[in-house]
Amino acid sequence: MLEELRESFQAMLEEKGERLILDEYLPKNGTYRLLFLTESGYWIGDTLEIQYDRKEGKIAGSESKYYDLICYLDYWSKLIDMNKPVDSKKVIHSNQYLSFFVKKDSISGEKLTDEVINGYFDVLKSPEKKYKKGKTRELYGSVKEKLGEVDSELLERIRKIVLERQAFGGIDFSKKDYCKLFFVWENEDKTRAVYQQEGIRYLLPNLYNSNDFNRKQDGKILGLPNNNMGMNSKKPYLHHYSRKVTVPYLLDQDETLLQMQLFDYLSGFAAKDKVNVYVCPDDAIRIKAFRNTEEPPAVSGGYYLRLKKGKEVEIHDWDIVCNYEPELERIFQLKNLIHVATDEEKGLSSYEKSYTRLWEIRGIIDQSFFQGRMTVNFFTAAKDLDMGHIGIEQIFLENRRWLFAWFWLGQTNGVETFWERMTWQLIRNALQQNSENVRKTVKRQLNVRWSLLDYFHEDRGMEERMNQVRKELKQHLTTKEEWDFSSKDEFCYAAGQMAAYLLDLSQGNSKPCSWLNSILEVKTSDIVKSRLYDLFRKYNYKVERFDPKYGKAVQLIGHIMGVTDKFVIHQEMVVAGFMDSSLIYEKSEKAVAQENRGEKK
Repeated sequence: MLEELRESFQAMLEEKGERLILDEYLPKNGTYRLLFLTESGYWIGDTLEIQYDRKEGKIAGSESKYYDLICYLDYWSKLIDMNKPVDSKKVIHSNQYLSFFVKKDSISGEKLTDEVINGYFDVLKSPEKKYKKGKTRELYGSVKEKLGEVDSELLERIRKIVLERQAFGGIDFSKKDYCKLFFVWENEDKTRAVYQQEGIRYLLPNLYNSNDFNRKQDGKILGLPNNNMGMNSKKPYLHHYSRKVTVPYLLDQDETLLQMQLFDYLSGFAAKDKVNVYVCPDDAIRIKAFRNTEEPPAVSGGYYLRLKKGKEVEIHDWDIVCNYEPELERIFQLKNLIHVATDEEKGLSSYEKSYTRLWEIRGIIDQSFFQGRMTVNFFTAAKDLDMGHIGIEQIFLENRRWLFAWFWLGQTNGVETFWERMTWQLIRNALQQNSENVRKTVKRQLNVRWSLLDYFHEDRGMEERMNQVRKELKQHLTTKEEWDFSSKDEFCYAAGQMAAYLLDLSQGNSKPCSWLNSILEVKTSDIVKSRLYDLFRKYNYKVERFDPKYGKAVQLIGHIMGVTDKFVIHQEMVVAGFMDSSLIYEKSEKAVAQENRGEKK
């Protein structure tokens, strides 16, 4: 995977050059000051306050005419990582004498002593003292041969300026971000060339994870790249001791430099929260990155990378993308199968509207089941997960890989199975809560669940089943003829309707939907009858107050008790009956007409 990633990056780099990396490069928050060198001294130029606003995705300071130059200088002055510093005290974080990076609290806290400053410039003046051991010395020797000696006269000038500390004048050190000084010339081309040269002087001896692993082959130095890999005495398990070369892989300097530039490019994405990366070797733009809230385009084939920004960027996860298509194969409609008034669901996706994109479905699911927290938590560590309720968190952890594969990789195999299982778990979890919004939540969840199951399999016909069972029970409750339940679905729906009615009779201050769980805990019709009978006996003293002698409630409980067959109940239909508008309370067409005419019964 890394090899194909390097190839795609190299093709883009050859086309766009260094601008490819710098266009995505994000300097760390802090104060950036240009100090223009003259023959006799220096003068303080522009001072930029660079701050990245994650919420807005905007960079304060980027409007300056010097912003692009500062990005370039900062890029060539940064350390590979904090384990490869020039300053052994790790107070100064730059890599060459033309720049000087330090945390502001190191200045205000007096960590930045003259001793630390002199130690930094001493190493840069005589790099041989730092790179004096074995293979590292040999590596720096080739660098010195290529770049020549350090300009010690210029270095001493800059050392003196830093030690005088007047270059820091006017900077606010109360914050904990960076203070960065850049010594430059008015000739920008000269500035860029010298910064790159001195950056390479630091870079090449520190390019590999450890020079102890380096080998020579056909006149080239091969070593273990430093990116996304940390091998030391504390990690012996990363070695392949069954092989002559125990490290995972070796690259020559050109390949290692290319890979480092690749990770610099990815680091720019991660710094801007573009942590979802698609590598598409056959596309015009071979590498594309998106935030968690940004919908990816169609991908005909390639790789998906999940980045993680820590001390350095990591490829946290990856997968193969065969065919990701953001457009749905056919239109999806969210059906209002459990009748919900539109004013109950303000701000949520509309019913009966046509949805044509996969991410519209993602949004509906996130709203309805995960309180809008699904999209940003696909890779959150379990201990840090916050989905609003422990039950939701557990269910999400069990199923998030499926959800992720569906919405980011376009994998649909097995979606129907996991969707049916997961949503029923979430509905049961919701029914256990005592929140006032549970009824509204579960109605919405049932509608989304069934609409998608019908979408996956048009012959499932949940919409038709719901309409049919509601129609049948309504007709039965209004007829004067003898009748029996037409189906098991109608019995289960009627049991839910009866349970909701009995809950209404309770005089308790709280009427939680978790009350229904006593019925959902059982599996067969005979035990459902027994539970409803016990509840009816508890509240039947109130029935006459609410219903005529032969009212719908008495009629319905009588027919439920009259069922003699024993069968496995359809729990969804019980919940549907419980959540749906009550047919027991529904007035007859004749009564409605009388009310409209102002007549009394």
